[in-house]
Amino acid sequence: MASNLESAAAFAARAREIGLDDAVIDLLNRNGVSSFGSLAFITAYRPGQADEQPFLTALRTVLGREPSNPELIILRRLFFESCTLSISELTQRAQRDDATEPARMPVAERNARITEQKHRLVGIHFSPETEPSHKLVDLVVQMGVDQNLEWLPWEKLTNRAAEITHSQKDFKLSFDAQGALKVAQKFADPEASVTGDMKVRQALNRRARAFDLAKICGYVKMEEWHERIFELLSREPAPNAMPISLHQIKEADKALFRKLAEKTRGRLTIQPDGTKPMESVFDECMNHAEVQFCTIPMVKVQTVGQSPKEPKGRGKGKDKDGKGRVGNDFLKDQPTPSLPPGCSQMTPENKPICNLFNRGKCTFAKEGKRCRRGFHVCWKCFKPKPFHSCNHS
Repeated sequence: MASNLESAAAFAARAREIGLDDAVIDLLNRNGVSSFGSLAFITAYRPGQADEQPFLTALRTVLGREPSNPELIILRRLFFESCTLSISELTQRAQRDDATEPARMPVAERNARITEQKHRLVGIHFSPETEPSHKLVDLVVQMGVDQNLEWLPWEKLTNRAAEITHSQKDFKLSFDAQGALKVAQKFADPEASVTGDMKVRQALNRRARAFDLAKICGYVKMEEWHERIFELLSREPAPNAMPISLHQIKEADKALFRKLAEKTRGRLTIQPDGTKPMESVFDECMNHAEVQFCTIPMVKVQTVGQSPKEPKGRGKGKDKDGKGRVGNDFLKDQPTPSLPPGCSQMTPENKPICNLFNRGKCTFAKEGKRCRRGFHVCWKCFKPKPFHSCNHS
């Protein structure tokens, strides 16, 4: 866990800060006292009780010797801080709600994890522009505390550089469990720019680093998914298919996290044997049909049977040279209809008749005149009336 109570790095840094020798810290670590939480429950004694003999007996057992007076002073102080911190964190966890800001990772624990990540991920560039912001890492760590995976909008995948230069302090009023008014400090965090493929790719890379720092999912495993979706994004589409869009990629990413949240419900953090539940089901969720469906290329839409508009700047019933279009050369522009009995597609003068006019669907020319499809006359009697309203007398 990344809390102050469970952080070995934070415990060692605080012990050195108040003057405890490294040799005594090593003795505590070798005997199972490596965090504030383990020191707070080393004995049943609690600060404020009259007899501290149980505490002294526990120290002698852990150290294997009698602590000196300077060491005992520092250990008493460290023990008092451990008990106070354990009560404080348990209270915060019990009073936490959806509106509460995520708990911050201790500075010593954060620095230790970043250093370990730099040594492990060889060849990866680390800078304030590429590293995830502290707020992003805290959000992912809080998921592990709550044992509840959530999809983070890409705009929240900020970097450390933006956090340093754009964070603004604000104050928030709220009520505690007893109804008392309290003022909390809140930071207005910037949003990451995700306009364009490159910026989206950089944001997803920061997400992979944040999950790796939170020890929920390894960097390599999450980057495998990112490489796959961007490979689809850059792939040439098949004939009559549209290229994969960023919107489809985002929907696939959401679908993946929905499946991951379903499979890791209640067991998101690293297990005692070192396995990570999110990694163990990642391939299964990544290849799930619902996720893959979001990455299917869309078919190009082709409009069929739409009536073309009358071109501007031309004479009615004439082409660009001003000559009338007759016969089969014009009839290819309109579908051949099923004519009623006794009707003809052509006039006695072998001139075309507008099919849509006889169905009451053409308004490009008046009755008896000609549009680009043909003359507006009846199919049957050739009068300037549409077939459906003509009496054929």
